[in-house]
Amino acid sequence: DDRPWVEQYAPTDLPELAVHKRKVADVRQWLEGAFSGKRRKILVLKGCAGTGKTTAVHLIARGMGVKVSEWHNPIGVDSSSDAHPSTAALFEDFISRAGRLTGLQLRPDYTTRIPDSESNKDGDLEGLTNGKRLLLVEEFPNTFSRTSITLQSFRSTLSQYVSSTSGNEPVPIVMIISETLLSTNTAAADSFTAHRLLGPELMNNPLINTIEFNPVAPTILIKALETVVVKEARKSGRRRTPGPAVLKRLAETGDVRSAVSALEFLCLREGNDDTWSSKVQFTKPKKKSEPPMTEAEKEALKLISNRESSLGIFHAVGRVIYNNRIDPPVGQELPQPPAWQPHNRRNKIPDYDINTLVDELGTDISTYIAALHENYLQSCSSGRCEDTLDSLTGCAEGFSDADLLSIDRFAFGTRAFSGSALDSLRQDEMSFQAAVRGTIFGLPSPVHRIALPGGSKVDAHRMRYPTSSRLWKAREEAE
Repeated sequence: DDRPWVEQYAPTDLPELAVHKRKVADVRQWLEGAFSGKRRKILVLKGCAGTGKTTAVHLIARGMGVKVSEWHNPIGVDSSSDAHPSTAALFEDFISRAGRLTGLQLRPDYTTRIPDSESNKDGDLEGLTNGKRLLLVEEFPNTFSRTSITLQSFRSTLSQYVSSTSGNEPVPIVMIISETLLSTNTAAADSFTAHRLLGPELMNNPLINTIEFNPVAPTILIKALETVVVKEARKSGRRRTPGPAVLKRLAETGDVRSAVSALEFLCLREGNDDTWSSKVQFTKPKKKSEPPMTEAEKEALKLISNRESSLGIFHAVGRVIYNNRIDPPVGQELPQPPAWQPHNRRNKIPDYDINTLVDELGTDISTYIAALHENYLQSCSSGRCEDTLDSLTGCAEGFSDADLLSIDRFAFGTRAFSGSALDSLRQDEMSFQAAVRGTIFGLPSPVHRIALPGGSKVDAHRMRYPTSSRLWKAREEAE
């Protein structure tokens, strides 16, 4: 079997599903209400990729005896050809037939593929479906332009379906939307969200409900990885497997698909006693101490770390706002300002390389600068009011320079799209250098952070995510 592990060893029942039980119950409850005649037409399952949305729908439908008819965009259809209808027309035909006919016999050339994998593996749905079916939609038109004819036709088709009367057998639609939230300078155009796809009119329709799937918790994902290891070992005869430390690191992403694919890649290496530290446990093992990591596992963790070498936004912000400094290397002379500017002298250097920090942010530059601006204020406190004021003004000047060099986030058709992509990258990096160097030059060292008025001592060290970046999605939905 040449299929990837994600497909070969997918969950076959709900207990194996790496999804929180409450989410499974919510989806099942919605489907039961839809088939019982309640006014429910479309269920939107949104969230990050790899959180088990599609698998959950198939397993729940199988348990309820519901047939799943899945829409796939046609391949090789020429929209300008008169011989074949357009993708928009085929999708409209797919949806309209669902409301009119008891059966869903569509042209397989371009329209739909009805999966027979998990939903009817043992033929146990024969005679159990009672005509119940749902439509599963995972492939959507391009949403780069809100005025796209294909996108407008897609929304119009769904609006007509929602406003139409249900037949004797309701046929609900389940839409799987794997959202991509990019907080970049062109975030509003690059991100893919349910609101961007459906628009405010459909999202606010009372007949359309939304359930959001969160990233899978590490404890749940580790159990799923262990289950995959056991299934594969029964088939291949494998006896050694990557140890708990490797599985924990893989589970940190919260993405089941990515974690299983990474595990498969690691297991391509032959597993002997010197390669992997753990034995495959076909029964529930007793609790015992974790075995020490082998050299192969240390190398694997290093590869995983290099693939995801990001500090995290708060860690990267802390590097700057705590302004830790060390003595320069022996023999290195620091350039100093003229004698008439003694307040600008710095006898120590930062304990990190600023040029390396930009490669380890874990987020885009504009969001990072906004996070610095949100958190630097509490680090400016000094023994004298004059020194505190100097720190505040020095940091503010750095942020002002960075703002002048930055690309406006929502400047559609103006600065954000002027010049080449290389120019934009250089402009972003100059903005980063101005903000970071201006902040570390303006802050005192060592830093003694203070709480904001009305806060406790613990609040002095609490990091805040930038408000502007946190609310951009709500801003887009409101506009």
